Amino acid sequence: MSSSSTTGVSDTKLTLLQRLVGRTRRSFAVLVSGYRLQLALFLALMFISAVPVLLLAAWVQSDALDKEVRSVTEKHLLLARNLSGVLERYVTDVRETFRVASYNGHDGTAVGGFDKLLRELNVRYVAVVNSENDLERYVTPPQEGVQGMFLRYGEIVALRELARAAPDGIAISDLLRVNNEPLFFIVREFSDGVLIL
Repeated sequence: MSSSSTTGVSDTKLTLLQRLVGRTRRSFAVLVSGYRLQLALFLALMFISAVPVLLLAAWVQSDALDKEVRSVTEKHLLLARNLSGVLERYVTDVRETFRVASYNGHDGTAVGGFDKLLRELNVRYVAVVNSENDLERYVTPPQEGVQGMFLRYGEIVALRELARAAPDGIAISDLLRVNNEPLFFIVREFSDGVLIL
């Protein structure tokens, strides 16, 4: 008896579910059949109006991005121009200060306070090298904790050639690695073969 009653209840539920699905299909078919043209027109108009809005939004986004890139580029160019001007001024100051230091070193005269000026310009030392490429003396000695001149003979010869090729007599070397330290050298050779670096 229990098995027949269970089957009867599930048959009833199944029949009710089938009726509900059938009614839903018929209602949807009536709804769609009556409004099929309206629905198609609505969807077409939505698509037609959405495309220009999306294109306009993409164009505005692209234009804003281009303006931002141009603005950043202009700021970077201004920064590079200012930085190059400062570096150019620094090189000019170092070059002219070295010109005076080289005359002092060649003539053997000392100017008070000149060492401090060279230190402010980050010049480690000013050395006098004789015509045989031997260190003669320091015009400005190395600071404490800073190594002095440790150049090999070939490096001194190359710096001497660089000084000879300079149009105004003062040359600044490329970045050289000396004792695992990157250094620039400022050099000047006098007519008697004395090299100041």
